[in-house]
Formats: sequence, structure tokens, C-alpha cells
Amino acid sequence: MPTGVRLRPSVLAAREQMAEGRDQLRQQHDRGLDGAKACAKFTSLVDSAILKLYDAALADLPGGAAAELRERVALVAHGGYGRRQQARQRVERSNVRGSVERYGVGDDHDVLRGRAVRPGPVERRIRGLLLEATVNLNRIDYGRLNADAKGQYDSAKGFVRQAEDALRTKNLVFASYLADKAATLAAQLRGR
Repeated sequence: MPTGVRLRPSVLAAREQMAEGRDQLRQQHDRGLDGAKACAKFTSLVDSAILKLYDAALADLPGGAAAELRERVALVAHGGYGRRQQARQRVERSNVRGSVERYGVGDDHDVLRGRAVRPGPVERRIRGLLLEATVNLNRIDYGRLNADAKGQYDSAKGFVRQAEDALRTKNLVFASYLADKAATLAAQLRGR
């Protein structure tokens, strides 16, 4: 269906990723995947596509403009496409050893019993990475960095803020991705 509009390769890749992901989710749902898990997987699929489009758009900008946008722009999920915080319930899943991990969805409380729920291993890992990134960034003398390193420093700080926001909304997939990026950048900058 030629329209005369040429889409960027990143947009075409995102479209293909979404189509394939929806097909896989439909098949999994038809085989018995429950609706809540299907919504969570779809949320992660959309978040991943949006993040890739954002990164591709920044890659097209000159270095200084991209670094400034990374510092000033935060991607915040607002959609109603299965966002985890809309399902205020307790979620349980089995881990590898067969025991059950419990974590709150939407807040840190067991809604049914009003008790605090300890963060699961994924959230603890993310918080550890954010702590590591923050400690490394705090040990860096920003004034001595060159322009490129300052851009990386600002990006790492932005990733830390975005990961913290994602943790607050319990979007652990997105938070993990951002925390990994922040920790990696901070470690590289510290090693200079």
C-alpha cells in the first residue's frame, strides 16, 4: 500500500516488533496465558518499542543536542494498555526453586491484608544498580570532564531519575533497563 511516505528504519522495525509481539502474545493467550500476564507482557513490549524509537531519534541528533534532551526529557508511561499500576492486586509467581515470591502491584502493600510487602529480587537488583551508579557519579568531578563525558554523565543521571520513576510505578522491566544503562555509564566514567 504505497502512500508516498517513507518511514524511518527504526519506525519500521518498531512496527514489525509490535506485530510479532502481538502475534506471540495472542498465541500464548490462546494456549492459556492469563489476562493479567498478557497485559504485563504487552506493556513491556510497548515500552521496549517506545524506548528504541526514542534512542533512535536521539541518535539522529548532534551530540550536544542529544545530551541536552536526555537531561531535560523523561519518558513517562501514561497509557492505558495494561499498565501494571492499574491492577491493584497482589501477584505471586513461582521462582526457580519452587518457592513463591510475592510483590505488590501498584504499591508496596498487600491490599488484602494491609501489610507491607518486601521488594522482590528484581526490584532489589535494580535498587542496587541505582545505588552503585549514584555512588560512582558522586565520586566524579563534573568540572574536570570534557564535553562528551559531561554528556554521558548527564545521561547517566537522567537514567537514574527515569529508573526511579519507573520503580515507583512498578514498571520493573523499564526500570531494570534504565538502571543497567546508568550503572554502565557511571562505571565507564569513573574508570576514566
